[in-house]
Amino acid sequence: MQETMQVQFTSLLDHLSANRAEAVLATQFRLNELTLITDADHVVELLGSLRDDPQCRFICLLDICGVDWPARAARFDVVYHLLSPSLNLRLRVKLATDEDTPVPSACAVFACADWYEREAWTCTASCLKIIPTCAGSLPTTVSKATRFARISRLPVSSRSVTTTQRNA
Repeated sequence: MQETMQVQFTSLLDHLSANRAEAVLATQFRLNELTLITDADHVVELLGSLRDDPQCRFICLLDICGVDWPARAARFDVVYHLLSPSLNLRLRVKLATDEDTPVPSACAVFACADWYEREAWTCTASCLKIIPTCAGSLPTTVSKATRFARISRLPVSSRSVTTTQRNA
C-alpha cells in the first residue's frame, strides 16, 4: 500500500509541477504524507486547482490550523489538510507568514473554511491576519481575558452573562 501511495503522490507531483509550478515552492514527503509548501499569494489558486483538477480531486477540506513558531521571523505556519476520496489520499498545504502579512481566505474555494479560519485566528491570539471573504467577519478586537477563555474554555468574569428564563 505504501508503494501505491508513493506512486500516486509522484504522479500528482509530476502533474502539479507541469501545471502549477509557480504555486508550489517546495514539497515534503514524510510519514507517508505529502506536504506542498506555497505562499500567501498562491494559496487560494493552489487550493482551487487541487479541488477542481480531475487528476487531483481534493474536494474535502478537513482542517485549517495555525502553528506559532515565535523564534522565526515568519512565525506562523498556516496548514490546510485536504482529502481526495476518489484517490484515497490526504494532502497538506502549508505556508509561512508573519504578523503583518495577511493570508487570503480560502472561503472562495471551500465554504467550510470560514469556521476553521475563525478558530485559527482565535487560537493564535489574533496575530494571524486572515482576510475574511465569507459572510460575517472576524472580530477586530478581543481582550486578553476573552482570548484566554476561548482557548481554555473557562468563563471570563469581565463578560456579562445573560440567562434566558422560561415563562411558566
